[in-house]
Amino acid sequence: MPIHQRYQDGQVVESVEEPASAADVKAEAQRRIMALVGAATMEACLIKQLNASMRAIELSDARQARALTTAEEAEASALRSMAAAIKAIRAASDMIEQSPPIEVSTDPRWEA
Repeated sequence: MPIHQRYQDGQVVESVEEPASAADVKAEAQRRIMALVGAATMEACLIKQLNASMRAIELSDARQARALTTAEEAEASALRSMAAAIKAIRAASDMIEQSPPIEVSTDPRWEA
């Protein structure tokens, strides 16, 4: 994070680390979401989330017509868990942005 230094007579007399910015918090949230879905790039992350959403809709539609197989139920459960984890990351990001810490990646509010 940025360090603000105060000088007196050409000498550093105080160094203060500044809190992270909202952009830093958003970047950490995106890093966490990318890791969660197993994506190496932002584009891949968005594609994986879109594909997961489309598959969840397919499973929901199938559930209306018939009982899901055991494998489909497990897949639906995994998709719900992934969606819940992404929502939790986004909620934590919103909370952390209100009072950013100096070090974003280790802030315990990510785990809340």
